[in-house]
Amino acid sequence: MTSKKSSGLVLAEAPQSLDWPPASLINVADPQYKWARTVMFDLHGVIFDWESAFMAFAQSHFGYTFNSATRQFYDIGRDPSTPLSPKQFDDLFTQFARRSHGGYGELEPIPGVIEQIELIASAGIKPIICTWTPGANDLRPDGSTTFQTGIAQVVTDELIARHLGHVIPRQNVLYSSTSGKKHIMLAERIPLIVEDKTTTAVDVAESALAAILMPYPYNQITFRNILRLDATNQLASAVLNLFEGLDSAGVLAKS
Repeated sequence: MTSKKSSGLVLAEAPQSLDWPPASLINVADPQYKWARTVMFDLHGVIFDWESAFMAFAQSHFGYTFNSATRQFYDIGRDPSTPLSPKQFDDLFTQFARRSHGGYGELEPIPGVIEQIELIASAGIKPIICTWTPGANDLRPDGSTTFQTGIAQVVTDELIARHLGHVIPRQNVLYSSTSGKKHIMLAERIPLIVEDKTTTAVDVAESALAAILMPYPYNQITFRNILRLDATNQLASAVLNLFEGLDSAGVLAKS
């Protein structure tokens, strides 16, 4: 996939890797095993920018100011570059997740990502979303109690439908713990996930599946079966290159 413009977006080639698609996806012991033409996407930090909205909420309501570009750890409440303690983050996150307006339902797409998902879908690859978004019975980050409302999932459904309903219908939106994503992929023979969280990508890769990491300061790692992008406009190239390789190897299910 050469660099080109798509709906005003300048697409770029994914980083080169000698093991993309990973050999583990091609050299499956069962010769009858075929991978689904499906790619799993995380939602927050992959398709939608949740952190900017959370920072604006923290600043406008409590005066906390921090810059995600300097963050070196996924856990905001424990990153030394942010002014939030773990408890303050837990409390703020719970309040943010329980907002019917100005919270999860009004996040902005990461520039260019939706157009690239459309391009991936037009190539015959089914995109699905699998995300942890707090439900009524989910525990707060500190484990002290539950969120006691499912508003975050309700408004997230509406958000996805508004921006991506034409390519990702509601039945292809799954809510799961981060640890559950790998098991869904294995059960459904999904070869690839797009993530921002290092531990989820590594968990998937350790089961011989593949992961793409969107580029953030907190996920600069090198690990087998993980391709970390240099820029978000490399996403379509990375996904399509993997499926083209699987198709050429004869291990991809028919459309």
